Amino acid sequence: MQVDEAAILDLASSELEFFRSLKKLIKLSADLINSENMEELMVVLEEKQTMISRYEIILEEWNSIGLSLDIKDGRDNPDFWVILFQALQDDQSKNDVFSVKLRSLFEQIKTLAEESVNIEDNSQEVLNEYVKRLRTRISQVSKGRNACKGYASASGGSISSR
Repeated sequence: MQVDEAAILDLASSELEFFRSLKKLIKLSADLINSENMEELMVVLEEKQTMISRYEIILEEWNSIGLSLDIKDGRDNPDFWVILFQALQDDQSKNDVFSVKLRSLFEQIKTLAEESVNIEDNSQEVLNEYVKRLRTRISQVSKGRNACKGYASASGGSISSR
């Protein structure tokens, strides 16, 4: 079977661009979390979700290429790249320039994905601390409200502000 090397390189380039854009949004999310700007964070998270939905198209295209090379597992398989490179070698695709370009794109995608996961993990820790502080504040407000209600009841139903 003849491999469409240009289509494979174009798709890998599209995936690389996706991860570059995603990493920018992840960094922006991290900055917003660190500055506790949750309103703007929600907007960025919606944009990120839309972007991830578009990534499904890239995955479907990889799956189509994989099927044409008799690769049973889809792009979401962690070993997809290894299997793809093996299938391309088995397919007698000996274009060294193509192989070098594809491996380079793969390494860049892998690096961006790993960096993005690390930023996300750190952001999750920061966000968890923020939620913890928020819960503490909510609990304090609730206790204060209950104390006011108790004081009001004990003083005949009204609280005077002096």
